[in-house]
Amino acid sequence: TVVRYFGACGTFSHTLEGNLDELDDGQLVRDTLRELGITRLNTPTLEDCLPTIELYTVGAFHRLKDYMVSWVKGLNLIPLSGKRLNLDQAAFYISFNYTNTLERYYQIPPSRINYIHGKGHGDKCDLILGHAMRKSEINSNPHCKKRGLPRIVLHSYLTHTRKPVEKIIQYNRNFWNKLSSITEIIILGHSLSQVDAAYLKKIAKKVTKDCVWSVSYYDPADAERHVKRLEHYGVDPRRIKCFRMAYDPSIEGILF
Repeated sequence: TVVRYFGACGTFSHTLEGNLDELDDGQLVRDTLRELGITRLNTPTLEDCLPTIELYTVGAFHRLKDYMVSWVKGLNLIPLSGKRLNLDQAAFYISFNYTNTLERYYQIPPSRINYIHGKGHGDKCDLILGHAMRKSEINSNPHCKKRGLPRIVLHSYLTHTRKPVEKIIQYNRNFWNKLSSITEIIILGHSLSQVDAAYLKKIAKKVTKDCVWSVSYYDPADAERHVKRLEHYGVDPRRIKCFRMAYDPSIEGILF
């Protein structure tokens, strides 16, 4: 699914959610037509096919989620290399990338970890992923101005792959309320992309005004970008510190 509909693999995992709206809709339309056995389209045909179209587009997304579960489970088996970080077991942690790194390598108690998008270990692996487009943006998306089946297919895909950020924030309201006394936040291996902006804005509102934000980067060019993004999310730029973090491509994805 990743290669067929997004033309990417490997490092795609680093920007997966940011790329979910970069669908090769032409390929998905062709596959949908073939699945439905349709060669010519008219209005009655479209109306008859709507339930199947939705089923197919949702199925494509679930195949992507299955791929992600397998990928994360593989990561959980890879030993960490290099120097381990000195992590405070009494701190609160938010894990965005589904892995068991904190529990397995740092013995952080599960009660101190918020797997905000689910976790890829244990018997049940129901991961949350999706793009950050608002519902209004989906309806006004340039691609959705196509007519007929292409528009229906793409609109169905974008609708069902949108991350339910509002529900996630509401579900975690008790966690946000625990942050009122936090004086330092350390961000490791996170791109600070728009898809997670709502969480960062929420955190910025909950922590103390004097809270120090320390954020890691791999490429020096990312440091300035991180500061600008955090400032946009409501963080005082005077309270932001950047530090370089080593990147080992052989353990891609082992971050938290």
